[in-house]
Amino acid sequence: MIEMGVFLAVISLVVFGILLVLLVKAGVFLVLLPVKIGLGLLKLLAFLLLGIPLLVLGITLFAAALPVLLLLVPLALVAGIFLLPLVLVLKLIF
Repeated sequence: MIEMGVFLAVISLVVFGILLVLLVKAGVFLVLLPVKIGLGLLKLLAFLLLGIPLLVLGITLFAAALPVLLLLVPLALVAGIFLLPLVLVLKLIF
């Protein structure tokens, strides 16, 4: 009979411990969830306040640089084709 009482006491302590751990986890979850949601909203707000103007600035700079790139890249290729023999000769000489 004593063994049964000890067994029930041990089982009660284990169940109490498990319930205590679950209660602490639930409390931490209930505290951390709003904090995580708040930080997510702050990240979204930062993205909207900083990301969209940077996107507009990047698109504007790309639109301004595109005609220059379209003009200079073919010129650089043509200049490279014409100057290649001169570069090779100068490498052989020096």
